Amino acid sequence: IHAAAAAAMAFLSWSSRRGCPCRAQVERVDNGGMSLTVAGGQRVFVPWAVLGLSKAPDTTKGDKCTLCWRLHCVDPESSTKEFVTGDRNRWMLDAAPGRPVVAQNTSLRTGILDIEMCLQRHAILDLVAGSSAQAMPQRLHLADSVGVCLEHRQPWDKGTMCLCGRSLQNSLRACRLEDSFRSSETYAARWGAMVEMESAASTIESSDSRFLCNVYVNWEPVQAGGSRRGSFGVSVALARAHKLKFRGLLARGGELASGWLCMHVAGNPQHASWSAHARVVAAGILGEGAELGLDDEDNLKSVDGRRCITVVFELLDEASDPRPPPHGDYVFIEVMLKALSHSMQHTALAEVNPRPPADGSQIKPLLARDIVLCRIPTTSDVDTADLDRWNLNGSQEQAVRQALARSLMVIHGPPGTGKTRTAAILMTVLA
Repeated sequence: IHAAAAAAMAFLSWSSRRGCPCRAQVERVDNGGMSLTVAGGQRVFVPWAVLGLSKAPDTTKGDKCTLCWRLHCVDPESSTKEFVTGDRNRWMLDAAPGRPVVAQNTSLRTGILDIEMCLQRHAILDLVAGSSAQAMPQRLHLADSVGVCLEHRQPWDKGTMCLCGRSLQNSLRACRLEDSFRSSETYAARWGAMVEMESAASTIESSDSRFLCNVYVNWEPVQAGGSRRGSFGVSVALARAHKLKFRGLLARGGELASGWLCMHVAGNPQHASWSAHARVVAAGILGEGAELGLDDEDNLKSVDGRRCITVVFELLDEASDPRPPPHGDYVFIEVMLKALSHSMQHTALAEVNPRPPADGSQIKPLLARDIVLCRIPTTSDVDTADLDRWNLNGSQEQAVRQALARSLMVIHGPPGTGKTRTAAILMTVLA
């Protein structure tokens, strides 16, 4: 390490304690990422994929490249008319050899924030340590309150576990497949958990986040053995303007989170910072008495924009700082909401697993429920109707005869085998 770089890194060292700051020197950049030397001599390789870049950097020059981020930032105190883009909302960061990043004009404003960092070999970067000395750094500090979380952007299942928790994966592995068909509750729980993990992975990859800056959080008292919960507010007008579609849980559909939050407290990179990951578990408008649902986006159009949506979240302890949450400090929150396609899968599971009627009556019958719980009676019977006039081949005739003798049947086959004609003949016979 060069003398100037060693002096710049002298006051910090790599630590196994989550949240501790450290500095690292850039040793090499290539197509895959950058190699860093952390104070103390430990080597760390950071792939470009975990940085959440808006485009892949050009590394053909070898000793330097430009890293670009594009963040959709929202200040909860801003108005719907405030939306700054282009050169008026651009940060230029200089990561030159032997010294920490120098930032120019780094005020946070509602709108699309473009960040460009000119990264050179032997530059000094401010990092935040993860949960162990061997792990990927938790965060890359850019400027002011803005940093990039590397933890939930890790590939494979590491990032997904950061948002969903390892207990969810363990419960899936422990559950036998045949057990999930015993009841509508076990079916929704198992397949809902699988949708949850797929949704988290898809959300991370999509990079369609919103960054809420200067958020005041109300923390709930922690009960013995209970989870750490908190809440914050966003005006209805801002939620509509920036497509912040907060909602409650589809709990009957096996849903554990309607979205995820990556949170950290703004602070000096030279001091330990607090950070956490959380799942959104409820959202509603104060005074309305009901949670926001999946179909409430249109309903919000008629609500006074000055009303406040209260978002309730629950920290994931294994991916959060174990220290008590900060009270009174403003928090920077990356919001990652679940895609509509995955929300609809939870809705379908909730229809299979409905809440029992309050009046004690029977749950309404549903064909999909009978199918997934294997309640359709099986039979080996075949119909004896005269099908000679249709000139069916053997497999087509067998399909029609079996379908006529059953309440439900699936007919499948490769292209060109006559599925459409067989279905048309079956409908004609049934008519």
